[in-house]
Formats: sequence, structure tokens, C-alpha cells
Amino acid sequence: MRSLATLLLWLAPFALVALRRAIPPFFGLETHAPDPVIVGVAFAALRFSPLEASLFSAAAGLLADVPSGTPFGLAAARLALVASVLASVRRQVDTRSPFVPSILVFTASLVDRALAAIVLDASGDVPLGGLLGRGFLDAAFTVVLVPILWPAAETLRAAARPRS
Repeated sequence: MRSLATLLLWLAPFALVALRRAIPPFFGLETHAPDPVIVGVAFAALRFSPLEASLFSAAAGLLADVPSGTPFGLAAARLALVASVLASVRRQVDTRSPFVPSILVFTASLVDRALAAIVLDASGDVPLGGLLGRGFLDAAFTVVLVPILWPAAETLRAAARPRS
């Protein structure tokens, strides 16, 4: 069981990126959709070392960049930055509280969307205000995934942990 859980942890970035692509068409959320990758980034930042969280986030970001039209590596850099910031504040908050993960996921999603909006606005194609408004709604939808994905990730992490 432990080796299967460890394998699933290694495959988590692939699964989260695939889930990110599958949710909008399945639920008909073409404009605003939850982002399971942000939930995974927040979980990694709060439950693993900062280095592991940054590597997990960068891997998920690189996988997300492959089919997208953005320059390769931008999502990896954004997500690694978000994971690093979350990892740095995890000592100041009670991460075992049931509402803290939702608040941190909302904040992480807003920061990620704001960074993406700044990059897209630099190209001059899309107005920054519209992107930030959409990012706020995306962050709100992303929080909906926390009660579903967070307990599953906790169970997987506990199963993969070596027994002493």
C-alpha cells in the first residue's frame, strides 16, 4: 500500500493538470473554473518541505505549460513562487484548522492569477482589470475543491509516510 501511495504522490502533478483540463468542459465552466493545481501547490507548501513544494509546483507548472500557448516555464515559475511564499508563512498560521487551507488556497489562487494577468497585460492584448476580475472568480471556484481534494491528499500522504 505504501509503494502505491508513493507512486500516486509522484503522479500527482500529472493528475492535477489533467483534472484542470477536464473540469471546465465536464461541468460547462468555460469562463471560470476551479484550479486543482493550486490546491495541490498549497497542500505541498503546507505539508512538505519548501524545496519539495517548489519542485512539485515547478513540475506541475511545466506540465501545464506544455499544451498552453504561454511561453514555456512561466507557469512553473509562478507556481514555484506561490509555493515558496506559502511555505514561508505556514509557521505563522495553524494549518490544521479546517478553514486555513481554504483561505490559503484562495490567496494562492489570487496571487497566481494576478501574476498571470501581469504577464498577459505586458503583451498588451488583454486589459488587466478584466483579468484580475476573472482571477477573483477563479479563486472563489477553486476554494470549492478544497473539501474534496485536501482530505484525499492527507490520506495519500499518510499512506505514503514510512511507518516507524
